[in-house]
Amino acid sequence: MEDYFAAPGKVEDARKFDAREFLADGDTVIVQGYYSGHLKVSRHQYQTEWVHIFALADGKIPKFRQYCDAAAVVEAYAVNSVAVASTMH
Repeated sequence: MEDYFAAPGKVEDARKFDAREFLADGDTVIVQGYYSGHLKVSRHQYQTEWVHIFALADGKIPKFRQYCDAAAVVEAYAVNSVAVASTMH
């Protein structure tokens, strides 16, 4: 899980990562928030609202789901996909 949240920092500069609402029910935690930032290589900006759903078990997170405006993310990365891909290695 740590690697998942660290990976975007290699190619993106976040301007705002705002967790706005937390809901918990048993072993499930739902977090609603907002993200804005730009890609380091192309400087292409994007923003999206998001929802993260964490399933908890034995002090770990065995399941994680993320929902966001995928079209905004795809558009930002498509602008300069070759340059972005080269920074991921």
